[in-house]
Amino acid sequence: MAWAVEKADRGVAGRPKLLQIFVIPFCFGCDVAMTMAESIQNQQIANVYVQLIDLSEPGAIKPETVFAVPTYLLDGKIVSLGNPEEPWLVDRIMRADEE
Repeated sequence: MAWAVEKADRGVAGRPKLLQIFVIPFCFGCDVAMTMAESIQNQQIANVYVQLIDLSEPGAIKPETVFAVPTYLLDGKIVSLGNPEEPWLVDRIMRADEE
């Protein structure tokens, strides 16, 4: 189930961002995480790459910081354990350039 969606730079300043969402089958909340990944990608936020990672798939790599699912990483840093509210997550992605 691992997939990645690249969004084209639409002329907006800022560095590319990687949102990784880690899931496993049959976990509580992972279905919501999968839906959120699709929703975020459909918003076509410039310079954002969305990657959904099923940790049960052969070859899936689990970073040390991931100890529960769903986990959301933005540029390798945990932004949420469990599912955040979507407006909060979008705002967090947009503010990443300010850090």
